[in-house]
Amino acid sequence: MSLRNAEIDEGYTVGIVASRQDLLMDVRDKLLFEPEYAGNLKEKIPPKSSLRIPWSWLPGALCLLQEIGESKFVLDIGRTSLQHQDAKPYADDLVLSMALAECTVAKIGFEKKKVSQGFEALARAQCLLRSKPSLAKMTLLSQVRKFF
Repeated sequence: MSLRNAEIDEGYTVGIVASRQDLLMDVRDKLLFEPEYAGNLKEKIPPKSSLRIPWSWLPGALCLLQEIGESKFVLDIGRTSLQHQDAKPYADDLVLSMALAECTVAKIGFEKKKVSQGFEALARAQCLLRSKPSLAKMTLLSQVRKFF
């Protein structure tokens, strides 16, 4: 519930807040009331069904994955999703999540003294932000540019 009320990064469209909250509530309800979804950790029973979300919730899901530090998932799912026609209305938010994930990868690289990996991730983030005119105006892009 604390994630549900947490603020999200600047730059996302208005619909992301609602889809993020809807997704969190749906997952919470599934975990509480659908044992086939949740499984049972004590008895080591894995979940039997996967979570299926509508396309309109995908940007919210990537936003959440980014918030909890799952940058690799954000990048993998984002790249795959952008290839689908159904993702077009949500492309800006998907790309923003991917750019933020690259920034996280860069931060981790710099912290581990892997400077070249950090700069490569920042370059990918910059490229992603420039790929969408609406994202090219963000302060995040100017912050990334400071490193170069």
